[in-house]
Parts: sequence; C-alpha cells; structure tokens
Amino acid sequence: MSYRYSSVDELKKHLSPDVQVVGEQKAPTPIPGLKTSKSNSSTDRTRLERKFISMWTGLHLPALEQEYRFHGIRRWRADFAHLPSMTLIEIEGVNWKGISRHRTNTGFVNDAEKYFEAAMLGFTVVRLTPNMIEEETLLRLAKHIRSNC
Repeated sequence: MSYRYSSVDELKKHLSPDVQVVGEQKAPTPIPGLKTSKSNSSTDRTRLERKFISMWTGLHLPALEQEYRFHGIRRWRADFAHLPSMTLIEIEGVNWKGISRHRTNTGFVNDAEKYFEAAMLGFTVVRLTPNMIEEETLLRLAKHIRSNC
C-alpha cells in the first residue's frame, strides 16, 4: 500500500527523527529558475540535461531543484525535482551503440528500485528520453506540476 504525501513537510512527519531530508539547503543558483542541491557546474551535466535546462528556463516554467537527494538513507538523487508537487524528473540518456549503465541487468534493476522507493515516498517520477525533450512535452509536464501544487 502506498501513501502520497501532499507536501515535503507532511513527508517529514512520517520519517523517523534520525532520517534527514536532504536537498532543502539553498545553494547558489547558477541557472535562473533552477536551484541546486549540491555544487555542480554545468560541465558536469549531460548534453541532454543541459538541453532540458535551456528549454525549461527558456519557457519560464516552474523552478526546479537540481540533483535532488530524495531519500534519507540511500544516496539516490533525481536529476530534477519540483517539491511542491512532489515530482521527480529523470533525464534518461540512452546509448544504443555502446555500453550504458541503464542497459545492463544490474543498472535496470537499480533504477527500478530507485523509482519504486521514490513512489513509496509519494513522488511522481517522470522519465524523459531524448526525443521527449521538446517544447510540447515540457509544457504538458509543467501543466501537471502546476495542477499538483
């Protein structure tokens, strides 16, 4: 049975006192409209993440946290998070030509576990593939985010 938390504050009420919700610290914001949870230069971001950031900010969509650590025990991070709507956004870079962590059995299983745990904490997980990073898709995602605040 899963439970959807309506806010991060509500989620914190259900965590044991020794679990810290990470990612709430405010760090410098090198990209307008986006907040970072760890120091992370744009050179660390993938080409697809940079494309997503550029389009998202260019369309003036709701502010997102970058590299948000959503789990109090595991070190899992979501590429982006919109906390008021409890939405995590993962940019799935698919490398069909070479070896990719997402294409191995272990990588697939680990990703499934990460997304399952995020859902159990009440997050909606949105996975975007390269061909989904386009204006129409991002506007639909922003509409979903705004309707769940």
